[in-house]
Amino acid sequence: QVAGRSGREKAGRVLIQTHHPEHPLLHTLLTSGYPEFARALTEERAQVGLPPHSHQVIVRAEAKDAHHAQAFLQDMVTAGLSIGRNLSVFGPISAAMAKRANRYRYQIILQSSQRSVLQQGVVRCVQVGAQHPLKGRCQWYVDVDPLETI
Repeated sequence: QVAGRSGREKAGRVLIQTHHPEHPLLHTLLTSGYPEFARALTEERAQVGLPPHSHQVIVRAEAKDAHHAQAFLQDMVTAGLSIGRNLSVFGPISAAMAKRANRYRYQIILQSSQRSVLQQGVVRCVQVGAQHPLKGRCQWYVDVDPLETI
């Protein structure tokens, strides 16, 4: 529930703050309501293969030296891409909060429409991470079906 409470006669007021007021999905939400917005968003996500029409895993790494975290993840990208079939690997890219507590944070995203292929990619990444020469200098973890990818 965004505005108002049940049993109240007075209508609520909702303010939406955005950097993209011209975005077509925002226009759909404001002119056609939530059901049409949800349908349009689901259709758009299907066209570009985003969840729930595919599956994702994020591997995040952080280190005191940015190059260590990047190199650590880049080797995972190479291993993930060696799976080949139906697995996309993106990154490494900076995390939304690129530096926290004097540590640089990066991530890679693995994506596939087939969960079994995604699992193979994750296994390869974990194998690389467990044997990587920089494993002692990086903290890392795997996030399966992440709620946010930023």
